[in-house]
Amino acid sequence: TLLRGNRSVAIVIDNSSSMQAANEKGGYFQQALSLSRNISKAYNKQDDQLIMPLSNPKLNYNFSSQEEAMAELGRLEIKQNTRSHLDLLSLSTSIFDRATYGLQELYFISDFQKSTIMALEESVPQTDSNLLSKYIPLSTRTQKNAYIQNHRIASSIIEKNKPVDLNLTLVNDGDQEIRGLSIRVMLEGKVAAISNTNLEAQGQKELDISFTPPEAGWLSGYIEIDDTPIDFDNKRYFSLYVPEAEKVLYLEGQSIPNLKILY
Repeated sequence: TLLRGNRSVAIVIDNSSSMQAANEKGGYFQQALSLSRNISKAYNKQDDQLIMPLSNPKLNYNFSSQEEAMAELGRLEIKQNTRSHLDLLSLSTSIFDRATYGLQELYFISDFQKSTIMALEESVPQTDSNLLSKYIPLSTRTQKNAYIQNHRIASSIIEKNKPVDLNLTLVNDGDQEIRGLSIRVMLEGKVAAISNTNLEAQGQKELDISFTPPEAGWLSGYIEIDDTPIDFDNKRYFSLYVPEAEKVLYLEGQSIPNLKILY
C-alpha cells in the first residue's frame, strides 16, 4: 500500500555481529536489506528518506530522495562493534534534525539480540512525540545463545609456574537449558585450562577456572566457549603481567638481622 503524504522517513538497519545468524528465510542481514528496499519503495516519491546502519547513524544529515537513500544499502556491512538500542533512541532527535517534514517515521530492523544491542535496556528514554517508531523483528524462532558476560583475574599475586584464578560469568539467554558447555582458556596461543558446565534456561553462572602461566612478562589470552549457531560472542580476551620476581617491603623500628636473612 502506498503511504501518501509528506513524510521524512529514516530506516535504521542493525548491522551488529548477531545479524550474521539466519532462519528459514535466510541470513538476517540480507533480509534486513531486502525489507529496507520494500519499505523505501512503499513511500511516495515526494517523501524524503535516510537509510543508515546502527553502527553509524546519520546525525544532522539532509534527507534525500528514495533513489539516493537506497544507494546506501550497497555500502552497508556487518560491524563487530556497534551501538545499542538505547543509543538509537537518544540520537533519534539528531537523526531528524534536518528532516523536511513534520511527519517523521523511524524504522528499526533488527534481530533484537539481547547480548548486543539490547544489553543495556534498564531504562528507556522518551522520544519526540512527533516521531512514529516502527520496530521490525527478523527472528521468527527463539535462538539459544550463551555468552561470557564478564571476567576478572581473581589472584592478587601472580607468579610464573603457579596457578592463577580466573573468575567469569556465563549467561544463557535462551529458553532451553544448555548442558555440557565447553570452556577453554587460551594463553599465548596454547590451551591453558579446560572446563565444562551446564546453564539453566534464562540463567547465569559464575565459574572459577585456574591456569598456570609458563613464563614471565606480559601474556595475552582469551576465554572461549563452544556455542552455536550464534558464535560471534564466544570469545573474551584478556591480558596479564607476570613479574620476574616479587618485590617485598618490610618495616622495622630497629635493625633485626634475622628478618633480613629471612627476606
